[in-house]
Amino acid sequence: MRFLLNIMLSFPILTIVIILTILLNLRNRKTTSLFKRERESFWEKESLANSTRKKDLNNLHYITIPEKSLPFIETNDEIINSFHKDIRKLMTEPIVNLTGYTNTELKLEYGAANLNTLSKYDSNFTELCRVLNKWGSRLLELGYNIEACTVLEFAVSILSDVSSTYKTLGGIYAQNGDFSKIDNLLNEAEKLNSLSKPVIIKALSELKNSSVS
Repeated sequence: MRFLLNIMLSFPILTIVIILTILLNLRNRKTTSLFKRERESFWEKESLANSTRKKDLNNLHYITIPEKSLPFIETNDEIINSFHKDIRKLMTEPIVNLTGYTNTELKLEYGAANLNTLSKYDSNFTELCRVLNKWGSRLLELGYNIEACTVLEFAVSILSDVSSTYKTLGGIYAQNGDFSKIDNLLNEAEKLNSLSKPVIIKALSELKNSSVS
C-alpha cells in the first residue's frame, strides 16, 4: 500500500487517472444497479398487467362529435368535403382520449384483454384531432374565420395535443384582440397529459407576450 502511495505521489497524472477510473467504475456500477432495479420493476408490473382481468369499459369518457354544432358548410372545396367525410365516419366509432397512458398502465387499469380495443379507441382520438386541425386550418385559409374557430375550439375542448391547433387558434384570438381567450387556451393546455404540453404552453405564452407588448 505504501509503495502504491509513493507511486501516486510521484506521478500526479497517474494519480488522477487512477482516481477517475475508480469514480467511473463506481458510477457504472451504480447505473447498472439502477437499471437492473428499473427493469425488474417494469417486468413485475408488466406481469401483473398481463394477468389483470378484463374490466367493463362503459365508464370510459367517450367523446361525442357534435354534428349540429360543427360547421359542415356547403362548398365545392374538395379538401373541406373530404374532412366532412372523415368526421362523419368517426362519428360512428368509439373515441377515447388515452394520450399519455402506456400499454402497461392500460392493462393494469382495464385488463390485458381490452388492450386492442383501447388502442383502437385512442387511435380514433388521434385521427379526430388530426382531422379537426386540418379542417380548421383549411377553413381559415378560405376565409371562414368563425367556422375555423368553432372547429379548433372543439379540438381544444377534447384536449387535443396537436400543437398547431393551439397556435392557429391563439393566432386568431390575437388578431381579434381577444387576449383573455389566449389565457383560456393556456388553462386548457395545462390539463394535457402529453409530451407536446410544454411546447404548446411555450408557444401560447410567447404569443400572449408578443401581443401585449
